[in-house]
Amino acid sequence: MGPTILLLVGLVMMTNAYVPNVNNKIRDFCIDDSGVSIEMVENLLANPEKQLIDVESCYLHCIFTEMGLLSENGNVEVEKFKSLKASEAPYIDLTCLEEIKSIDHCSEMMILRACHV
Repeated sequence: MGPTILLLVGLVMMTNAYVPNVNNKIRDFCIDDSGVSIEMVENLLANPEKQLIDVESCYLHCIFTEMGLLSENGNVEVEKFKSLKASEAPYIDLTCLEEIKSIDHCSEMMILRACHV
């Protein structure tokens, strides 16, 4: 198992930002969909609080949508965030998430950072 797979199998929570654990099918789909490189995904997992560039934002938007954390309309699915194990996302501010109207574009993914996502 390569280092990329290991990083994706175990959720990397080095800071208060949340980068979700995904299976290879979702990861590969979102890499293709967003245009992000494997190296960029590895860097994002190692540095989850870094300022996102466009393709990284689109990758995360895709991941969150495919996981059901964002609806196809961009609505934040707070109940899905609530169902995450505390060990996966211990710092997410659910009240803050409830106040977000929607995340309609990749460039808006940084809005989630205010909620420690």
